[in-house]
Amino acid sequence: MSNRLIFSTAIFVNAMLLFWVQPLVGKMILPLAGGGPAVWNTCLFFFQGTLLAGYIYAHVGSGALGSRRHGALHLLLVLAAIALLPMGFGHDALADLDRYPAWAILRALIANVGFPFFIISAGSPLLQKWFGETGDKDAGDPYFLYAASNLGSFVGLIAYPVLLEPFMTLGEQNRLWFFGYAALVLLLVLCAWPMWRAQPSASAAARAPDSAEAASEPVHLSRRLRWLLWSFAPSSLLLGATTYITTDVASVPLFWIVPLSLYLLSFVLAFARPGWAVHPFMVRAQALLLCVTGVNYFAEAIVHPWLVVGLHLLTFLVTAVVCHGRLAEDRPPARYLTEFYLWLSLGGMLGGLFNSLIAPRLFLRLEEYPVAIIVAVLLRPYLVKDRTEAKFNLWDVVLPVALGCGYYYLAYAFRTIDWLPNELKSPVLFALGVKACIIFARRPLRFGLALLALFFATVVEPEGGSTTLFRGRSFFGVYRVRLNSDASRVSLLHGTTLHGTQNLDAKLRTTPISYYFPSGPIGQIFHSFAQPRANANIGLVGLGSGALACYAKPGQSFTFFEIDPLIERIARDPKLFTYLRDCPAKLAITIGDARVSLVKAPQRHFDLLVLDAFSSDAIPVHLLTLEALQLYIDKLADDGIAAIHISNRYLDLEPVLGRLATELKLNALVRSDDERSEAEIDQGKFSSTWVIMSRVEKSLQLFADDRRWEKLDAGPDLWTDSYSNILRVLKRR
Repeated sequence: MSNRLIFSTAIFVNAMLLFWVQPLVGKMILPLAGGGPAVWNTCLFFFQGTLLAGYIYAHVGSGALGSRRHGALHLLLVLAAIALLPMGFGHDALADLDRYPAWAILRALIANVGFPFFIISAGSPLLQKWFGETGDKDAGDPYFLYAASNLGSFVGLIAYPVLLEPFMTLGEQNRLWFFGYAALVLLLVLCAWPMWRAQPSASAAARAPDSAEAASEPVHLSRRLRWLLWSFAPSSLLLGATTYITTDVASVPLFWIVPLSLYLLSFVLAFARPGWAVHPFMVRAQALLLCVTGVNYFAEAIVHPWLVVGLHLLTFLVTAVVCHGRLAEDRPPARYLTEFYLWLSLGGMLGGLFNSLIAPRLFLRLEEYPVAIIVAVLLRPYLVKDRTEAKFNLWDVVLPVALGCGYYYLAYAFRTIDWLPNELKSPVLFALGVKACIIFARRPLRFGLALLALFFATVVEPEGGSTTLFRGRSFFGVYRVRLNSDASRVSLLHGTTLHGTQNLDAKLRTTPISYYFPSGPIGQIFHSFAQPRANANIGLVGLGSGALACYAKPGQSFTFFEIDPLIERIARDPKLFTYLRDCPAKLAITIGDARVSLVKAPQRHFDLLVLDAFSSDAIPVHLLTLEALQLYIDKLADDGIAAIHISNRYLDLEPVLGRLATELKLNALVRSDDERSEAEIDQGKFSSTWVIMSRVEKSLQLFADDRRWEKLDAGPDLWTDSYSNILRVLKRR
């Protein structure tokens, strides 16, 4: 077997294990940390930071010890990591999640999976370094192995939701990963052997600089900083685009895989054909896409969500290819290989750090996304014939400032003119902004400042009618409270998902609306079951705007379980919502993940337990497993009812809950409420679907006699903390 094939296989397997372990570990931590986008971003930052540590180890170790001695040390560490496998988390791994969620997750990841991930993260640069020491005819330029690394990463990422998660439990996946790790150990030995056997003269000849290397640009600080920035921009764009798409456009489960796959694909394309990646045609296409995408984001135009998703993903892919193409084109001689990858990893980690930990503290919206777009613009090559034209001139600043002022004036003026129809005003402004940016695209500085000027113009411009009453951001999401056009209703939004709404009319102010309307399923549950119980204890997972508190009767006790402290602040602010102030319940709000908090609640305590915990547009998986449902039932009184809200645009959760009810021998019914009168629509009623469960058949008898409630049928899959199959419950449209 040739050295080239052995090393390519080893790098492929190493990278596949590296990206397989990421969703595996992410799913392990779900029952402890929840399923919000910020949790995944924090996990991704951990993986990027550990990858950087692995690259530092590869660079420093091979430089200080030499490849042969470092190879022996690395094999010993690889064997030592076996003692920490298989991976897992204890129930107390996230003890400080309520107070410091990001740091609690990072600490748990470092303690439980940090060392094995650190060891395999060093694999790609080390194996390329070893190949350069073998004296092979291709050893002088081992960068071709990077394609095998990224292909392995791509396969590992895609295989997880398609081939592994639907058919294997977490325990089985963990054991299979362990066997893959054992195979990697064998491959590493096969790779180290030809390096150890190679004559020093042969490896020195492979490393000897040729004429092309001698003529290449010296590796100085400015060149290293270019590598850093060219890797920072796509990494930040990856997280920014993922968060924007999965919260503000289409909250589709598992959709984070698509941008990450495109990110890996961009490396494959760029390093396979660097000249093609930075071809003038590609750079011009990137300019057009960046213009359209940037202005689309600034204008908050998501009338056609899937068209917007496609636009942002295509822009991200092309931009990542251009940035990574510039990296591939500027790759240094082989003796700088580990340092080159170190700077790439550092840039990627800084992108993750900026988006995961810094941006939520700096910005009230997803401003990190347009910031990454602007940085990517500034890193574009100049499209000029004469290099002297690339020098800075004052017009690079003056023209963008003029554009921003002009755009702001037009946006203000368009609201007052009558000769242009309202439906055309936004498209005309959009087209003008795109056209202006395209004119500046030949000069990156002018182009970037033009987008920055448009961004400021849209941020400082007051919205028509001053409809946004509040903007806020926490670790778990970005929220807005908006007043509708006729000032009759106020709504709480997380991206495109409604978390609560209230009528401002004094007569309707204490009437729950949207999914909680009195004539809907949850209204029937409260009126028929909970309200007749004078001293009932009601538990509610998910606070939202606090609307369900208005179903309380004097003497009843309501306990909300809410993971996000910011939601409590919003719900308690009478300038935004008044449900909690105006309704008669004895209220308690427990901050923290519901599963963690409910464990501390007394057994058989709640007469009614309402599960209404939305993460974007999907109930977190860890709240709908056998272990989770058993916890809810344990907290219910003997004749109590669990009510679960499963309204969802993308997931059909009825079969999942039916299977869980069958497994626990529970009585279960479902009601889909799609009928709304004109008066109900005017008052704010939404369609909704609710499931009710109880140990005692008698508790559900009133609902069973109502033809609107149907028996809940069981599906084929039993969801547990170690197994779930999202793909099977995706709605077919």
